[in-house]
Amino acid sequence: MAEKIIIDNPINSAADLVTPGERTRAGFISLALEKNYLAVPYVEEAKALKALAGKIKYPADLLTVSDLGAGLLTASGLSDKSLNYLTEDDKINAIKGLIEEIKKGKDSIIHFDEKYIALGELKGGIDPTGL
Repeated sequence: MAEKIIIDNPINSAADLVTPGERTRAGFISLALEKNYLAVPYVEEAKALKALAGKIKYPADLLTVSDLGAGLLTASGLSDKSLNYLTEDDKINAIKGLIEEIKKGKDSIIHFDEKYIALGELKGGIDPTGL
């Protein structure tokens, strides 16, 4: 036989389902603090990427620095999950696409860190395969 569940605060009306404003505000603040905490690794990686990329004279030289590989893949918009489905050629093509953007002035090494951070928030969050 199933156990009875005792509810201390039964719902009597729709108003009982409304979260008080103070708790809503506290929830938003809590989420913002958590996002800041979770962003720390992305910020640090972005700073390192910017420092390494800043030493590169020509955009095409980005392909020659192995330490930039993972950061460039993220900056090109690829998620961690997408990397499981891509070949090395696919990854190189994605980085080459990023390099072409840089050459056209759509982005610059100066803005790598901001782009990396923005895309870092999306890492693993976009699933084009629906899996």
